[in-house]
Amino acid sequence: MTEKIPVLLVVDDRPDNLFIIEQLVAEYIPTCIVHTASNADMAVKMALEYHPDGILSDIQMPGKNGIELCRQLKQIHQTSQIPVLLITAHTSDSNLRVQGLEAGADDFIPRPIDNLELAARIKVMFRIKHMQDQLITAKADLEKKVEERTKELSAMNKALIQEVKERTKAENHLREKEEMISLLLNSTAEGIYGIDKEGICVFCNPACLNLFGYQEKEELLGKNIHEIVHHTRENGSSCSFDECRSQRVLKGEKSFLNDNDVMWKADGSSFEVEYWCHPMKKNMDIIGEVISFVDISDRRKIEREKKDIEGRLNQAQKMEAIGTLAGGIAHDFNNILGVILGFSQMAKEDAPPGTKYQEDLDKVLSAANRAKDLVKQILAFSRQAQVDRIPMKMQPLIKEGLKMLRSSIPTTISITENIDPKSGTVLADPTQIHQILMNLCTNAYHAMETTGGELSVTLETTFIDTDDQTMLLQVTPGENIVLTVSDTGSGIGPDVIEKIFDPYFTTKEIGKGSGMGLAIIHGIMKEYGGAITVDSQLGKGSTFHVYIPVIQKDAIPEIKGSDDLPEGRERILFIDDEELLAEMGKDMLGRLGYHVTVRRSSIEALATFQNTPNDFDMVITDQTMPDMTGSDLARRMMQIRPDIPIILCTGYSNLIDEDSAKGLGIKEFALKPMTKGTISKLIRKVLDGQ
Repeated sequence: MTEKIPVLLVVDDRPDNLFIIEQLVAEYIPTCIVHTASNADMAVKMALEYHPDGILSDIQMPGKNGIELCRQLKQIHQTSQIPVLLITAHTSDSNLRVQGLEAGADDFIPRPIDNLELAARIKVMFRIKHMQDQLITAKADLEKKVEERTKELSAMNKALIQEVKERTKAENHLREKEEMISLLLNSTAEGIYGIDKEGICVFCNPACLNLFGYQEKEELLGKNIHEIVHHTRENGSSCSFDECRSQRVLKGEKSFLNDNDVMWKADGSSFEVEYWCHPMKKNMDIIGEVISFVDISDRRKIEREKKDIEGRLNQAQKMEAIGTLAGGIAHDFNNILGVILGFSQMAKEDAPPGTKYQEDLDKVLSAANRAKDLVKQILAFSRQAQVDRIPMKMQPLIKEGLKMLRSSIPTTISITENIDPKSGTVLADPTQIHQILMNLCTNAYHAMETTGGELSVTLETTFIDTDDQTMLLQVTPGENIVLTVSDTGSGIGPDVIEKIFDPYFTTKEIGKGSGMGLAIIHGIMKEYGGAITVDSQLGKGSTFHVYIPVIQKDAIPEIKGSDDLPEGRERILFIDDEELLAEMGKDMLGRLGYHVTVRRSSIEALATFQNTPNDFDMVITDQTMPDMTGSDLARRMMQIRPDIPIILCTGYSNLIDEDSAKGLGIKEFALKPMTKGTISKLIRKVLDGQ
């Protein structure tokens, strides 16, 4: 038997979201068939037509929202078993999640969407649907068996009634039939009992007693069934079985009650069941019922445990990978940047004023500071945190970026710029704006690398009206800043241009790009309420337009610090296991006038401090070191001398943050890499008691 191809129905009123999800599914679940609907009514029709294995729906839609759609689907027999995954931007709104769960939603996923997580959850939906289909098939098979057994019981019952009329003629035969029925009821593992038209229990088998926790048949026989058996409806409310009888069984039809029912034993404990009811008739009149029970508690428990384990395993693997990547990069790279920044600053101080050496070192320092900002961005991404957006003017940042770019691009490529000095203020993160400019210009450079050409960068203001907004989808109407990057390179073909914003899609050779640049820009613009568009033809170059809404706020002015750094004469114990960082720290602090003792081992540093605790006015220590972490070292030093001021430095640590560090009594918590200006001011802040 060939494996069924899964079918996914995606519901969203925004075409760009539908397109992105279609592309993601095509990449991660290539065998999946995807149908899309732009509203709830269309989704219901397509669900009835295509019978999808899962439905992925946005909550926020005009007209019927995703929760109302989910409720409608769950009320329709043909679609009630289809798993529904709701997408929401309201991760903190528990009321919204409760509404979704009450409507029958099977899962939620927050925006911004993690591609791997979404793909994994879609696969889980398919598995759930597959298991449900298997359960339905199994139920049908079991129902058929019960029907056959019930027919046998009905035939036997008719035989018994007939034998009662002819008791004098066939007592021995009747006794044999009764023994056969007793053997059947006593040997089956299913709980079976019979009740008359008034609901009085007239017979039950041992399995039924065991199922409901009774010891003797007399505890059931002669009692009304609603006094004994209670179950919980799907909505969580409790009702007597007698109520369900009147609704489901006494119509004269065979009834199958689904496996979401929970029943209660004599001792008050509950269990999950599948059960079947079949009317007993005499001369076309209903005289009672036969009910068959199967305890499925263990099966449902195993299913829930399996689902829970799979979810926790996937989440743990994802978070472990992200945490390991971000932490490793941040710690090691910040140490490297610390060395670059520190020695470059000191080299600049030693260089003759006004020389080319100082200019070159300024460029090194500028690039290192940019790298420092990028590491912060990596950490923010790994924690799924929002970056800091501030009111800013883009002109200075664009001009600075182009100056840096000029030194790295061959002279065969000319750079022209047209920066409008009157362009308004935008709410953005400077690091992200720099990242956008560098990605677009680098792509343009690669397109002209072999042939040369012209790279053109324009920054201007435009007004987006309603028609333009329709063309640009999510762009905020009104005044927008437009950053335009054009090249005269090879251009982009029609077979490729539709994929350029897909994550990890790239046409570059290995080593020239990861395929994430344009996808990152697209994501940033979506968060900003802006957009990125492209115009390109093969052999005629490419032009990218980045739209960012203008805000009515003044830009935060760039704060220029004083060139005079605070100095001192205090004695500092400096601890770092990295040789170059230790050497740099001693040299840098020495230039500020401090008397510095360096230790490259936390064990040696503790021994030095134990021997002469009063010889130091301050301790500056790294956090991540062999043998003993910086926070443990600080705690032991403060046990020896509680008043010693300590600054704890780290490139990245998932073991301690600023609040927990200060909770230990550490005076300041500093993130690497630190410049000479930063450390000089931090030292004075601590020593002067500010």
